[in-house]
Amino acid sequence: MAHADEFETSLYLHLAPERVRMDLAVKDDDRMGKFVSSDSTRNYPVRFNDYWGRWTKSGVHGDPTKATAEKGRVIFEAAVTGLVELVGELRAWPIAARQDMHRQPVQADIRW
Repeated sequence: MAHADEFETSLYLHLAPERVRMDLAVKDDDRMGKFVSSDSTRNYPVRFNDYWGRWTKSGVHGDPTKATAEKGRVIFEAAVTGLVELVGELRAWPIAARQDMHRQPVQADIRW
């Protein structure tokens, strides 16, 4: 998902609807070819990272006109549930004793 698209706008409609200007919502897509795209959300062989203002006049990266507060609620609840599960897994993750894996003395003078 991308900036000001259906996903992000739905979340805002759920969390802070007073900050969303749906009267200004317009669909604005990326410049897409057969192999190259400015889109960071689709699977193209080559992503051309261009200046944002060269391919969008609205600042939108997707279609916010399909956004709803109900979609935002579903997305938000799924994200929170997933994060709670992640934290639970991280809290239960075993921390094993550290082992030195070097076969020779560590070279202290390496310049990265």
